[in-house]
Amino acid sequence: MSILKAGTRIGYLGVTLGVLALAGCGGAESGHRLPGGYRLIQKDQFQALYGPEGRIERLLHDRNRDGRAEAVVVYRPNGTPERGELDTDEDGRVDRLEHFRADGTLDRVEIDTNRDGRVDRTDYPQ
Repeated sequence: MSILKAGTRIGYLGVTLGVLALAGCGGAESGHRLPGGYRLIQKDQFQALYGPEGRIERLLHDRNRDGRAEAVVVYRPNGTPERGELDTDEDGRVDRLEHFRADGTLDRVEIDTNRDGRVDRTDYPQ
């Protein structure tokens, strides 16, 4: 267990969310209606799943465009992130989980440092 100090780079998820905001400013977008009223929107290397009520439920980012998402953000019904699942070394397996409180602030970060599929370290923001 360790403490994330104020100003510490908290990870890839923050970068992904920031890039998504910029991605909304232009570029090609395609949308698909799915069963149950769901909608899938593809824009560059981002893919967003919206529920029947029109709220985002999941966001995927394929940073290296290899067809596998390096970041997945799962959202709560109120639109705040619940957790981020990250493949930071691009080996196809999640090695970093970022958990968020109900208000959208970071609660903890769990990291698989030795690539065995188990959490080895948990960091907490101050």
